[in-house]
Amino acid sequence: MFLIWGTKYIDKQVENGIVANKYCPKCRANRQLVEFRKQKWFSIFFIPIFPYGTENSSFLKCQHCNTDYYLNTDDIDLNDKSRLIDFDNRIVINCPACKTKLKVKSFDKEEVKIKCGNCKHVFYLRKNYKG
Repeated sequence: MFLIWGTKYIDKQVENGIVANKYCPKCRANRQLVEFRKQKWFSIFFIPIFPYGTENSSFLKCQHCNTDYYLNTDDIDLNDKSRLIDFDNRIVINCPACKTKLKVKSFDKEEVKIKCGNCKHVFYLRKNYKG
């Protein structure tokens, strides 16, 4: 007899996490976005048995189409009691891979790393970018 075992990640909603009513590019409408984290599970025969860890990074998930939008740590204000993210003070750029519009927080560094929430493409944005 052989045993197939491994790990599996399952999305788990963060209790008292961020809830934002924002525009979802995939749905092309305002939708409710809720904060989730990936939880690691031990699995046997591809069936999750027990959890044994979580990732530190959070992401927002559209409750209508289940699209993931990954967060920048600068987007979360832990002192904000409403726990809503303000995306209104952002610049809009297009992902070079899939052309999805991304809202990026203004930055003081010479270069920042960006990860597209749609295609997961990682690229760098320089401060002198003209869009």
